[in-house]
Amino acid sequence: MDNVVFACIAPHAWLLIPLIAGPDGAKAGASRAALEELGRRMEAARPETVVVIEPHGLLVEGAISLLDNSGVHGQTGGPADLGATAHGYSLRFEVDRELNAAIVAAARPAGTPVARARNFLDFVPPHLDFGAMNPLWYLGAAFSPPPRIVAACVGPGVGREGYVGFGRAVRAAAARTGRRVAFIASADLAHRHAPDGPYGFDAAAAECDAAVVEAVRDGALDRLLGYDAGWVARAYTEAVEPLLALHGLLEGADLRPEVLCYEAPTYFGMLCAAYSPPPPDARTAPTP
Repeated sequence: MDNVVFACIAPHAWLLIPLIAGPDGAKAGASRAALEELGRRMEAARPETVVVIEPHGLLVEGAISLLDNSGVHGQTGGPADLGATAHGYSLRFEVDRELNAAIVAAARPAGTPVARARNFLDFVPPHLDFGAMNPLWYLGAAFSPPPRIVAACVGPGVGREGYVGFGRAVRAAAARTGRRVAFIASADLAHRHAPDGPYGFDAAAAECDAAVVEAVRDGALDRLLGYDAGWVARAYTEAVEPLLALHGLLEGADLRPEVLCYEAPTYFGMLCAAYSPPPPDARTAPTP
């Protein structure tokens, strides 16, 4: 039995959280509905641990970081200068330190740079960033029983193949520990869709988002390995590293992609996609 029971791509913008979104939140209704659907599907898969990789957490130069205290705590709001409300919210999760250790054990022999990071005092939880918190609002926070988590952050100086290796290590660690694992690739897409946005406009934003969505639909995330670095920088996308980790996780797994939503309602793109096992009859159908 494959221990990776569900995987998804999820955005993490403040627009997605009704409590903090502000007036622009109404523009992200399709993404909110898609995240609610992802939450239903993930909960039905009954994961014991949710692994989330995101670009805004604890950065460790040259390594993908794993928060490794017994628990994590996050508190976040939205950017007031971009219209968010003054509200905020907090989340706490227990960390699956056994799975953390198994990921490191699987990653290092393959040369994949992964580092566990913890506070010296275990009862002082490290901070869980909004890049993990906002997807987890839909994908774990309200589950009963609540899952443990593995919180990973992309690291500066880690090459693209390193993220593929990380995904492979997560899958190997799930098998080694026997843990039922769900995986979230947390990323907002290109950030240069609007001339009045904080990063300005570049035609590469729409081009890059279209290429990413097509790669997801086609089950061809390996295409991201060949994306031109200058083009990616012009688009100002966060998609490449988390989705390459997802690519490594999916190698050999019988999980099928489904794009639930893509939209760019303000200055950045958001993609929601599910990776689920095929129906039992599709797995056992004879080959014609």
